[in-house]
Amino acid sequence: MSLVIRKMTLEDIPAVIDLDQRSFTLPWPERSFRFELADNPASRCWVAELNGKVVGMIVAWLLVDEVHVATLATHPDFRRQGVGTRLLAHTLQALLAEGAQSSFLEVRASNLAAQDMYRKFGYEATGRRRRYYRDNDEDAILMTLDVLNAERLSIGFTTSFTIANLIRRNLDTDSTFQNAEIFVASVAVGSMVAKATQEHVDREIDEVIDLWKSLKDIKKTA
Repeated sequence: MSLVIRKMTLEDIPAVIDLDQRSFTLPWPERSFRFELADNPASRCWVAELNGKVVGMIVAWLLVDEVHVATLATHPDFRRQGVGTRLLAHTLQALLAEGAQSSFLEVRASNLAAQDMYRKFGYEATGRRRRYYRDNDEDAILMTLDVLNAERLSIGFTTSFTIANLIRRNLDTDSTFQNAEIFVASVAVGSMVAKATQEHVDREIDEVIDLWKSLKDIKKTA
């Protein structure tokens, strides 16, 4: 599996709209994505593509030296596989290179999974926007990342799928292990935040491969 992060184009809009509608109860209209791509100089838009299929997208705004993550979504069939993590890491890394120093976003109060992912990047809840979402008057949690860290973002950008691919090269996995990437992506994100050194990540790669080899041995003898 080869995940590619690339700039969104106008040709991606139908796939992005479909993804957006599958992900949110308040999806953006087509004209909004067209505006972001063609007319908003602050906008930065990327998609995650897997085997030719758009499986994730992100729109962020660079406001002087601050990144506002406007929307981020992963196709329901590809969630919990590190796609959102890769998209966010890529975006923050690219905008850090453009001079960004911090970031903020809004997320539904009930979306605990998304909040957990953002915290792994260093975002912290700093406020609450009452009745922010029009469909059900749900509150939004304002989350802020005060300082962008290049080394952590670099590790997070490369690791999730790197580990998964290493496992595939080292192991002849079958259906029992087809979701290896889900497990190792979470390991990678934890490494990115808690241990911001490539040496630590390399050790964890070895440990995960050893774990999967052990699991295969157990399966063979069962």
